[in-house]
Amino acid sequence: MSESLSKYATVESSIRILRKGKQDPRWQAAAQFLIDRAAPDVKLLLEAAREFERQKLTGPQKTHWKVIATYAAILVVAVVITIALVANLELNKC
Repeated sequence: MSESLSKYATVESSIRILRKGKQDPRWQAAAQFLIDRAAPDVKLLLEAAREFERQKLTGPQKTHWKVIATYAAILVVAVVITIALVANLELNKC
């Protein structure tokens, strides 16, 4: 990681960094911060997405791309919901 996040980083600040895009040098650290705090189901979906990407790079091996696209869409929705819930919990702590 080019620049790590402070140990005082929050979910909200990490999301703001991700929204800025990959040009922010803290983007990777912010993503890792959120992944480390993700719910087990979200981590499972991230693992599935990584496998789909790996299969895309190595070529199709009896893979149905419509199924992969569906799971990828589900993954995106699950991540967004989890981030929103965690951000809401953090806001309610104040």
